[in-house]
Amino acid sequence: MDPEKAMRWFADLDQNFAAGEAEHPMLHHHLDHAEALAAALASMKGEGEQRQVADQAADDTERAQALRAQADFAEYAAGAKYELRRVRREIHAQGGFLPDLPATLADVDPDEGYERDTV
Repeated sequence: MDPEKAMRWFADLDQNFAAGEAEHPMLHHHLDHAEALAAALASMKGEGEQRQVADQAADDTERAQALRAQADFAEYAAGAKYELRRVRREIHAQGGFLPDLPATLADVDPDEGYERDTV
């Protein structure tokens, strides 16, 4: 395995490098982590935006629509957090270091004694 090519693939700079699951499991786990993290953050942002729309709604219909959208985003966020937790447990189980999480996602890792990459 060429480490430079693997990192280019990991950084999504080289789509021609075929990284097989068996050859590069930790790369795949970290890509899964990045995707779940992005999904959780986007869903949480959408939830907050819809909460503001509901708070500033001009009428009951607009408020009800915003509250439904807020609930949908909250459901998406819960699913993304679940996936993020699953991926982080897998990384930990395979001896990998876990990336830090933003404070808004502190509830993803209940204190399970995970070592974090602080570099």
